[in-house]
Amino acid sequence: MDIVINQLSKTFGTSTVLEDINLTVKTGQVYGLIGPNGAGKTTLTRTILDIYRPSSGTVAVNGIKSSDSSFNEIRKQIGCVLDQLGLYKSLTAWENIELFHRVFFPKASKQQRDKDINECIRMVDLEQHKDSKITFFSRGMRQRLALARAFIGKPQLLILDEPTRGLDVEGNYMLRNYIKEMKSRGLTVFINSHHLSELKKVCDVYGFIKNGKLIEEGNYSHLAAKYLTGPEEADMEKLYRFIFQLEEMNEMMESS
Repeated sequence: MDIVINQLSKTFGTSTVLEDINLTVKTGQVYGLIGPNGAGKTTLTRTILDIYRPSSGTVAVNGIKSSDSSFNEIRKQIGCVLDQLGLYKSLTAWENIELFHRVFFPKASKQQRDKDINECIRMVDLEQHKDSKITFFSRGMRQRLALARAFIGKPQLLILDEPTRGLDVEGNYMLRNYIKEMKSRGLTVFINSHHLSELKKVCDVYGFIKNGKLIEEGNYSHLAAKYLTGPEEADMEKLYRFIFQLEEMNEMMESS
């Protein structure tokens, strides 16, 4: 599934959070959205999901605009992990996933349901905890469970909002392999994160956002050639600093 965003703006009262965003994610790509806190990453993510409606402009997934009534059907093909994980603390890990499987596939046989749930739990390495209530799960374990739940509906588009939050080294390794597995299955993945080194390992294209504006976009080779001076400086953290420092300089020149 592809994402096409045209001249998207979003305001809350008198505050403009997103301004004139134009962005395309092709089917099968892993797109990484990068920016400081308050840049508009989460708002953009929620607008793609139709949790927020655009103040102006359009968001379309697989050619269907979020304003169209038929977008509800498209929404069923989107899996997501948001900052509020939305897990049920009174249920076990298995039951949390089973609940969503019953929503997506109410007529599935017990054999098929068990097979699908086991696959998702295996993917996030929670087999040993599948029958445990999640009340005392760490943030990282809950994050893993939310990833498993996001895939239970067999989505064609996966949207991840800060998925590395709370994950340890092993968890980050698991997430990286999870995203690669999704890509190998032809899924489109839209991810925003502060974990730049991990993004570099999985993303095809990067978008840099600041103060609600998309200030730069491209694959790593293109951006590194444009902003970095030599191979010794070719890492994601340096690229991030160069792009945002240059943007700050441009803003200062425009305001002087």
